[in-house]
Amino acid sequence: MYQAFRVLVVLLALPLGVTARTLTLDEVRRMAMEHNRRYLTALEDVVKAGADVKRARAGAFPSLSIDGSYNRNFIIPSIFFVQNGQTLELQFGFEHNFNLSASLRQTLWSGGKVLTAMAVAELYRDYADEVAAQVRAAVEYQAEILYYTVSLERARLELLQKEWRADSANLEMVQQKYSQGVVSEFELLRARVEKANIEPAILRAESNVRLAEKRLKSFLGLDLDEQIDLAYTTGDTSLAGLPPLSVLIDTALARRPEAKQAQRLVDISRKAIRIARADYYPSLEAVARYDWQAASDEFTFSRNNTRSFT
Repeated sequence: MYQAFRVLVVLLALPLGVTARTLTLDEVRRMAMEHNRRYLTALEDVVKAGADVKRARAGAFPSLSIDGSYNRNFIIPSIFFVQNGQTLELQFGFEHNFNLSASLRQTLWSGGKVLTAMAVAELYRDYADEVAAQVRAAVEYQAEILYYTVSLERARLELLQKEWRADSANLEMVQQKYSQGVVSEFELLRARVEKANIEPAILRAESNVRLAEKRLKSFLGLDLDEQIDLAYTTGDTSLAGLPPLSVLIDTALARRPEAKQAQRLVDISRKAIRIARADYYPSLEAVARYDWQAASDEFTFSRNNTRSFT
């Protein structure tokens, strides 16, 4: 009878042609990871930290820069001077000027800055990984809390509905006995009061179920009007078989992302001190430079050109 009543309630709650979406705990965890902004932001920070590692490694390689320019003089500047009573004009420059330079720079020693910067970037990447792991654990925990909250509120509603059906059956039986003169009017009134008192609790329980479902659907990025059903799994939730508290504490300190993050920050701070100390030491670099210039009144590269190498 109860199973038939439950099926009837579900059918009345669903619109025609709409089926409830069944959610397992694993699917809830997966959907939470796909839609949680904190976790997605943490993953982007991991990608950024990986790019910072590549940027820090680039400091150990030579850098090549190439510059070129072209100047067009529409009016060439000139000066005038007098020689043997005649005024002469002397122009400076050409109409077309070309410049090209290439330089190669390699840091040989900078007080340990380059290698230390690489180590700091790698430590920050590990730190970003631990932050993402912490956020993932928090999101999964929150998703499980919301999942089991829906299950708990539905169980409470089911228990109250069973109690209401029991009170209804008891009221029918008392009414029959009262009509036969077996029980007093007081017993009949008490049975009616017991049934009436359970109805407000059922309304509150139904409201709590709807609220818990909306919280879960909002956390998972689902439509708030979508019907859901939970695929329950049973497991041992007892404390039997757990290791001692001291072992649990040591395990948490060794594996918790927060502890690893703190250690990464300590290592980063120490290496940052080493980078700051490197400013007190000289730096050594190897530089090679090539320059080429050309100038003429015609647009050509073959006249009046010079080269230099340093």
